[in-house]
Amino acid sequence: RVPAPDSKFAGWSGDADCGDGSITMNGAKSCTATFSPATAVSKKAKGPKKAKGPKSAKGPKKAREQVVRSASANLAAATVASDLSAKIGIYRPATGEWLLDRNGSHAWEGCKSDLCVRLFNPNDALPVVGDWNNSGTTKLGLFSADSLEWFLDANGNGVWDGCQVDICSETTGAATDQPLVGQWSKGGADSIAIFRPTENKWHLDLNGNQVLESCKIDKCSNFSIYQSGDVAVAGDWTGRGITQIGFFRPSTGQWFLDGNGNGVWDRCKQDLCVNSFGMAGDIPVAGDWNGTAITKIGVFRPATGEWFLDLNGNGVWDGPSLDLYVVGFGQAGDLPVVGRW
Repeated sequence: RVPAPDSKFAGWSGDADCGDGSITMNGAKSCTATFSPATAVSKKAKGPKKAKGPKSAKGPKKAREQVVRSASANLAAATVASDLSAKIGIYRPATGEWLLDRNGSHAWEGCKSDLCVRLFNPNDALPVVGDWNNSGTTKLGLFSADSLEWFLDANGNGVWDGCQVDICSETTGAATDQPLVGQWSKGGADSIAIFRPTENKWHLDLNGNQVLESCKIDKCSNFSIYQSGDVAVAGDWTGRGITQIGFFRPSTGQWFLDGNGNGVWDRCKQDLCVNSFGMAGDIPVAGDWNGTAITKIGVFRPATGEWFLDLNGNGVWDGPSLDLYVVGFGQAGDLPVVGRW
């Protein structure tokens, strides 16, 4: 919930730990932020004690603290996580398991509280997720880099029901193609895309039939900023209702995002640049962490199971007091996924 525009913050009430607006997350607690005129926002959270998190303001660096979730109580009061917020999850290639944070607590609480799925397990599969039927819920899928096949759980039951019930698609290209998913046309369902490093070209399924056809039918884009080693990303960076493309450069922690949505790199004055958010070994993630309809950036650090998510959307790691830091959700070899489960 968001307070009325003319309201003023009047104070905290509830648990004894709420008085200073900073919550030590060592159990279930309830804090209420009161606004005048009468407007209140209630927040409950579970998890271990709050930590200070990474100190660098230039970008996330390896943290030693063992926290499950830490975020600013003031920001949380104004924007309480809802079904509109993106939630984290991981795909574990070694077992074919998906572990998804269904309740949005940013902590793994087991299959009874969260969501465990095992679709099937091609050895070389990469996870892809999207709302394949525009129902408002994210479904699972896999892209086989070896065969360039897509297997999408169209009915969202977490079970592979075969190509007659679910969605099968096949593309041409190379095993180095990077699969992506986005809402490439306004009002449509999510559909597939690939970035082909050998051509420095994006192929987007513009007509939404989950088939990548010629550039005359679908959409192709070149992004001149690309360098070898860049990782393709996609998100609605400006809240237009259409997914735009971009890159994360692990060697420098830089992000280059198509802010004006024209599919061309127009430099930082017209598009969006982030100078340092992440480092080598990090895997980029993108999601609407607080339900504002604007995609923000983040990284998953598989070596430590850490997530650094830009909750306030300013493109800077401000530490867990303003942004969102999660640890203990994932392990080495896991691949991150983000969706509305």
